[in-house]
Amino acid sequence: MESSSSELAEEPSTVVTIAGWCIALNLPAEYQPLVAAPPYRAFLADGARVDARLVLRQVAKSDLSPGWMNGARARGRPFTEHPILNCEAVTRRFLSRPADELFVVQRRMLDFLRPDTWTMESYAFPTTDTRQQLRWTLARLVGSLLAAHRGVLLHGSGFVLDGAAGAVIGPSESGKTTAARLVRGDRLLSDDMVAVTDVDAQPRLHATPLGREADDAGSAPLRALFFPSKQAGFSLRKMAPWEAAAWAVAGQGEYLGTLFKPHMGAAIKNIVRLTKEVPVYELGFSLDGIDREAIRRVLTGS
Repeated sequence: MESSSSELAEEPSTVVTIAGWCIALNLPAEYQPLVAAPPYRAFLADGARVDARLVLRQVAKSDLSPGWMNGARARGRPFTEHPILNCEAVTRRFLSRPADELFVVQRRMLDFLRPDTWTMESYAFPTTDTRQQLRWTLARLVGSLLAAHRGVLLHGSGFVLDGAAGAVIGPSESGKTTAARLVRGDRLLSDDMVAVTDVDAQPRLHATPLGREADDAGSAPLRALFFPSKQAGFSLRKMAPWEAAAWAVAGQGEYLGTLFKPHMGAAIKNIVRLTKEVPVYELGFSLDGIDREAIRRVLTGS
């Protein structure tokens, strides 16, 4: 069902560049201060080119069923059978296209994606954490976009040392950011989510605004992946590709589960390809420090 033009009125676009892709953000006024401040500010672009678009709107409590606070998911279910939405009201008031397009409901967000134009309409449920809503919604779009174009978004921290990049990846609270900072590289690309392009040719690691901080919006050739492990001292063990692939997919489960199908499957395949292209290490470390020269040798091949 088509919405009226007044209902589809959009805020002016802000364009950010992530991993070479220019993404226009049409956001409500409450979200505008987020993209004007770090870490988004470093990724702002002039808007001359747009490759994808995120249109975010807010949903009132009256558009939700009584059980919406339970956070039930609708992946794979017909839109009209969704347990937490008043689907008729939402369709009538918000949707500018049929409700059988790609969609996912998660983290108090209702997201629809048109892969032909890479336009995503996102509907935010009532919350006080607008920062997390924007972060996960944009991550879903960027992750799906990368997966469809020989790339992947990784839950991890990236650093650059002597012009080469390393990514410390794994689940939440595994020590990713701590390990990346202990390396004391030339710069931190991102502290929580990094992007990889050209996974099966010349992988390149890119900063993203999807964490808490990034030294800049730069990138560097990706030379190694590291799985962190907190322990009494330093150790570095090279992993076989099959072992690395299993660890990588398992460690990215929280993020992979947020992607649109079929892009989730493409992302998994790209992670497996990546572990065949770059060496992967289990990195044991303590807060006393990391052997920086050992990391340098891994990244430079010396």
